[in-house]
Amino acid sequence: MQPALIERTEVRGQPALWTQGPYLLQFQDGSTTTTNPGRLIDGHVLIWLEDDITYRLETDLPLAEAVRIAESWR
Repeated sequence: MQPALIERTEVRGQPALWTQGPYLLQFQDGSTTTTNPGRLIDGHVLIWLEDDITYRLETDLPLAEAVRIAESWR
């Protein structure tokens, strides 16, 4: 199952992805990947990387508002 939409965007001038589900959420710890079939993301998700940390903002807001929120985090 793959996202219905994957769009490139930016957060603080750095690459980010704007996606729309539905899709399954997977977790990776080292070489182990776990899929949680009980967790299905159906809305929009903004995904970006800062200082080696990956952030995800799940929202029903439009892209511009999600980016504004992401850029307000410190």
